[in-house]
Amino acid sequence: MHRYVFKRILMLFPVLIGVIVIIFFIMYLTPGDPASIILGPTAPEEAVEKLNHELGYYDPFIVRLTNYVVNLVSKLDFGNSYRSKKPVLDEILKRMPISLLVAFNGILFASIVGITVGVISAVKQNTIWDTGPTVIAMFFAAMPLFWLGMVLLFFFSLKLGWFPSYGVGSWKGYVLPALAIGLPYASRQMRFTRSSMLECIREDYVRTARAKGAPERIVIWKHALKNALLPVITVMGNNFGALFGGAVVTETLFSIPGIGSYMVMGITTRDLPVVTGCAITIAFIYSLVMLWVDLMYAFVDPRIKAKYSD
Repeated sequence: MHRYVFKRILMLFPVLIGVIVIIFFIMYLTPGDPASIILGPTAPEEAVEKLNHELGYYDPFIVRLTNYVVNLVSKLDFGNSYRSKKPVLDEILKRMPISLLVAFNGILFASIVGITVGVISAVKQNTIWDTGPTVIAMFFAAMPLFWLGMVLLFFFSLKLGWFPSYGVGSWKGYVLPALAIGLPYASRQMRFTRSSMLECIREDYVRTARAKGAPERIVIWKHALKNALLPVITVMGNNFGALFGGAVVTETLFSIPGIGSYMVMGITTRDLPVVTGCAITIAFIYSLVMLWVDLMYAFVDPRIKAKYSD
């Protein structure tokens, strides 16, 4: 088991290197230079040229990439923002708790609602308790995140005034973002749970439990659901990674000072250290979540744990 965990951790490094190369290549192809961003459009050409040389802007692509990776690995240094001159790592660490809390609230809402409704829908198959949630789930699954967010803002913030339209100054500021990112994923979670439960409740061990006189709630919520959770856990992990990656849209829409809005600011101003630092952070968190998913498999299914132990 320990060998498997160590192997999965080592696999994080190629992913992060790939992210760095892709981001660097994209920013390398875009027009403009960092000195013009830092000094402004009215700066003398001599000053721009001098600063570009100091920043290594005229170095070959492979040299710039190598220097960045060396500084990142040896010093955990994402560099300084071209605009604010502040270390990118400090700004990311300040914004990360907000982004994680937004994503966590969204996945918590999606998991509780999706799994609960999915189980009920499977148990009440071909009834109104099955058809109704299925239709609603299809509606929210097909709805774009930005459009759903604007609808929630319009009704619950501008019209009713129940929640703030921007920021996260209090717990109310997290409600609308959690609903906006949670409803589409709750729909997908519900459909996966329903499909998995329908397979499990037809298995022999479920019929055996019923034949032994076990209460129906024990049969469904203990025996069937535990085995049905295997594919659902994968969906949960993918959803959390997608939710955190989708913070760019959510945080921009709700004016949340998280990593996503910081990355948007870096993209619009061509702030390479900011964009690269945010992209690496998001990729790293996503990889950790997928590692957690693999470990949860072993917790839910003892057969997998035994296989890894061998």
